[in-house]
Amino acid sequence: MAVVTITIMAIYGAFSFTRRATVLAEERLASLHIARQAMETLRCHPYDDSILQECNRKRPLPGFPSNRGHFTIVEDKANLVKTIDVVVEWRSPWGKEQSLTLTTMMSWNLRQ
Repeated sequence: MAVVTITIMAIYGAFSFTRRATVLAEERLASLHIARQAMETLRCHPYDDSILQECNRKRPLPGFPSNRGHFTIVEDKANLVKTIDVVVEWRSPWGKEQSLTLTTMMSWNLRQ
């Protein structure tokens, strides 16, 4: 009886671990999708558009609720390259805060 109980507990533990890993992977994939959508939305704007102005504060992701994540923009000293960071945040089912960050750079087109 003890051997059967230990075996069942081990199997249950393995299923529990697998389920947690699956939920985490699903959340990361959904967050990656949101980050890519937000990044593409930002990259569609011209370099000098007001939404892409450098700002020292976190701004909500375009098209998503403000609690889902934020983006920041930093421009180099020569005002020729902007670094765009998109951060998507979520809370895992077991309460741990998670985040995913995508970064890209946008440069000023000197050929005009």
